[in-house]
Amino acid sequence: MPAANVTANAVFVTSYTVTVEGGTADKTTAKEGEIITLTVGSVPQGKEFDYWTVNGDRIEGNTFEMPAENVTVNAVYADVYTISVTGGTADKETARAGVEITLTPGAAPEGKQFDHWKSEDVVITDNKFIMPASDVEITAVFTGVQYKITVTGGTADKETAKLGETVTLTAGKAPEGQQFSHWKVNGNRIDGNTFVMTAADAVVEAVYTYIDYTISVTGGTADKTTAQLGDKITLTVGNIPEGKVFSHWTVNGEKIDGNTFTMTAANAVVEAVYTDAEYDITVTGGTADKETAKLGETVT
Repeated sequence: MPAANVTANAVFVTSYTVTVEGGTADKTTAKEGEIITLTVGSVPQGKEFDYWTVNGDRIEGNTFEMPAENVTVNAVYADVYTISVTGGTADKETARAGVEITLTPGAAPEGKQFDHWKSEDVVITDNKFIMPASDVEITAVFTGVQYKITVTGGTADKETAKLGETVTLTAGKAPEGQQFSHWKVNGNRIDGNTFVMTAADAVVEAVYTYIDYTISVTGGTADKTTAQLGDKITLTVGNIPEGKVFSHWTVNGEKIDGNTFTMTAANAVVEAVYTDAEYDITVTGGTADKETAKLGETVT
């Protein structure tokens, strides 16, 4: 106690109540000027939290400064609607009306590619749409990829085809001395002239093989009995008939020089051509009417 009379005054600080609907506050009572932090509670089905009101006035964020009065705080919810996507995904599973939604196609099935989105609920542009005030259903539409068909040595009945389509091939004119053997598709031999399109471009090749032509020889032999276009054939004269000498060879009726020829794109009929031999006549003590004669001729 000081050496004087004193006067004591009681100072009262008022605490105000904080009532929250749809969540909680970090204080149930607070003094004027204190900061109150709010936490959203369980959100009703089909809703999402939007904002808070304090005594009917909207606030930004989840904090406010306590006024000099009791407060009632309300969580305000907005309606949200479901987004169902088949064949892809949306960047949100639910959304309120007016929100922009972005779609992403899923992996395309084998042999197909994404084409467009289909929905009876919204208009989709560039994979985006604005959420209406209703649930939406969306389907990704995939179409078959048209794979390219490239043919060497023939033609196909189509220039492109989808996975699973049957392609029919027709061989072109065979090169001289060759004949069609089989088809190869992307390096693999196929049976027949059709194949089923896979999920890839097709490179098709007609395979031709050289024809083996026969060689028939009269009056001798050849070093081979069959040959392909361009092969070299060597001939050997056989037993020469009595009174004859070998003259030349003919191949398919045409005289050749020497004893070799090059095989053409045809069977070869070869013939040794002989001529009559001229024998010398030598006479001692007389004369003959000729100096040479052929077999069977009369000499006087």
